[in-house]
Amino acid sequence: MNKLFGLYYWVRIFLSPFAISLIIAGVVVVSTSTIWGQLIASAVVLAGTITGTIFAERMRMKHGTTAFMGKLYSTDDFNCRTH
Repeated sequence: MNKLFGLYYWVRIFLSPFAISLIIAGVVVVSTSTIWGQLIASAVVLAGTITGTIFAERMRMKHGTTAFMGKLYSTDDFNCRTH
């Protein structure tokens, strides 16, 4: 079960740069309807895929995906005691 959560969080970490590259590629395709626009959009998506994979793998090896996402979700509003 732990591996399943690790994979789930790995995909979520991967999706952040990948989704941004999809948005940028969509803007490029809509604004430029030539073959060059499609090639540039493909390059942007490829760069987002590579960046997302590298980022997710670094976080997995350095912190672990579950621990990394746990740090992101923990906020001081919930973790500090009031006096």
